Amino acid sequence: MMSFTISTQTTAQVDPYGVYLGKGDSLGQLNPQKREFKDQLMQELGSAVYIMTPQGAGALYEIFIPGICYSLRYPWHVRGDDFSISTGTYGTVGLNISNQGSYFMLQLPLLTEVNFGRGSTLQNPRNLGVSAGLGPELTTLSGLNITQVNLTYSLAVRFRLAGRPVFLRYGSSIGTIGRGDYQVYSLTLGNSFF
Repeated sequence: MMSFTISTQTTAQVDPYGVYLGKGDSLGQLNPQKREFKDQLMQELGSAVYIMTPQGAGALYEIFIPGICYSLRYPWHVRGDDFSISTGTYGTVGLNISNQGSYFMLQLPLLTEVNFGRGSTLQNPRNLGVSAGLGPELTTLSGLNITQVNLTYSLAVRFRLAGRPVFLRYGSSIGTIGRGDYQVYSLTLGNSFF
């Protein structure tokens, strides 16, 4: 008695940036709420420009600081294909050496953000997305020995430029928590790793 076995294979799908989606999966079929924590983390890296404007009696002058910004977010509430609420940070290290002195800046915000479209989840295939966030922000500035905590907001746009995933973010402090000498503004342009 002879038996025959017929095997069928499904082809694994790969998105434009080479992310393996697994056999039979598609961008629309993956449920981000069922994936592991580490598989939902969204990372971005960019170049930032910070402007620190004097606010208090202890502040001396406006300071311009370029820096490197690293962003890490986790979407803990996902609704549908294009909406999420995430919590994360975009920590920045900045350095300015000038005739007014040398300054090393470290900034670490903790923001809760509302995300629409691209960037709402790691697997969202949209070409355009926006987000807005609010939260506390720690800023330290050596050279003037300033450490302050601000309440800050962030607005971001995510899009593809020449096929590459890019983001543009504006951030601004809207008040200090306790003693604060400087209002902090930032503009960041960089690359999204999703």
